[in-house]
Amino acid sequence: MLETLREIDTSLFYLINRGLQNIIFDVSMPIITDRYYFIILALMIYLASTHKKKAVIPIVLTIISVAFADWTGNILKHLIERVRPCHTLEGVRLLVGCTNSFSMPSNHAANSFAIILALSYMSGKWVRWMALTVAMLVGFSRVYIGVHYPSDVLVGALTGIAVSILVIKFYEWASVRYKFKPYNTALLISLLGLSLFRIYYITHGIIDLSPDEAHYWEWARRLDLSYYSKGPMIAYLIAFGTAIFGDNVFGIRIMAVVSSALSSIFLYLLGKKLFDERTGLAAAVLMQIIPLYSAYGVLFTIDSPFIFFWVLSLYLFYSAVNRDALSVMSNNESKDRNALCVMCNEIKDKNSSFITHHGLRITHHAFTHYGLWLLLG
Repeated sequence: MLETLREIDTSLFYLINRGLQNIIFDVSMPIITDRYYFIILALMIYLASTHKKKAVIPIVLTIISVAFADWTGNILKHLIERVRPCHTLEGVRLLVGCTNSFSMPSNHAANSFAIILALSYMSGKWVRWMALTVAMLVGFSRVYIGVHYPSDVLVGALTGIAVSILVIKFYEWASVRYKFKPYNTALLISLLGLSLFRIYYITHGIIDLSPDEAHYWEWARRLDLSYYSKGPMIAYLIAFGTAIFGDNVFGIRIMAVVSSALSSIFLYLLGKKLFDERTGLAAAVLMQIIPLYSAYGVLFTIDSPFIFFWVLSLYLFYSAVNRDALSVMSNNESKDRNALCVMCNEIKDKNSSFITHHGLRITHHAFTHYGLWLLLG
């Protein structure tokens, strides 16, 4: 079955690449494959000039969809590892350079098809048809110039459409949620965007492991309770990341992304308790954009978990103190009521029992938070 599909794919490739050869396609297809984004850019400019503010959402959705489609395509390329036809087939009419990157899926197709739904969102059907025409031409051109199989284009198109749908659905969900929980939703979107950017940078960036990260990784490969002057948590976290994602830069640094996001979440909760949601959101976002702290969201040294556990400790400490204060207030109010109450001793005993029971219940919660705080310390 697979061999039959492969033969059909190769036959379609030769049909498009050689059977449809003509001078018009020879001139136009290389231009379309390399310059199609000028047409999309012109569409964006037109929408911005005619629809004004209404065009902001489709344009932003388009940029996000293309970014994620391109990223997803690169991930799939390295998972599938299919070699380009210009490297494996004979008699290929190659009209452009044949790169050494993998073939499936076609990122040109993924990006151009991701534009269709995103750019036409709230913009009218004619934009969708225009974007679809451009995407079809781009997909055809990738086969005609000899750098992709037809199946590469098909998988790329499906990838782009799927990513675009997910982006639009997430936007619609976030829009509804923002009406009821604006600050909470803003924090979620901010942390999600920053975390995904950091993951992309870790997997595609040029920064190699720092000396500290390298020797922490060596420690994680031979776990022990101490290493020079550091406690074992950094080694345990790296061991956890590499156990899931392998001994690579991403596996070593992924917990930096997680620690940074969790730090902002608990800083938001602490700010919300101390002041209000707006203050909590401002503190959480500010922590992410301060250069020193933002670096700890990529480089995984002891500072990333250290900051997280300090923020978590402060949050638990405040929660414990706050619950203890509520317990004292509850007991004082109960004593005032008893002083004013003129009743028999039996009723007073019952009231005292009620007060003691509830005071202990609240104090128990406070003790739990104190215990967690001391444990983290």
